[in-house]
Amino acid sequence: MKSGAFDLNLSYDVPTQAAQMAGTIKWLLSSGAKAGSIKGSEYTTLIPITKENADSQTACWNLSDLKK
Repeated sequence: MKSGAFDLNLSYDVPTQAAQMAGTIKWLLSSGAKAGSIKGSEYTTLIPITKENADSQTACWNLSDLKK
């Protein structure tokens, strides 16, 4: 992105996805629902990455930063 080789990249917000999945798992485990009786979907906003925002913290994340 920084070099201009690509105009646009769409990135997943992995930390938010993980938090959503953990919340759903907690809810399912505490709900008392039978396995396979509930269906659902999780949606996460994609992050557009361009040359202008390629250096921002939202464009790239680091696991060690999240552990702090």
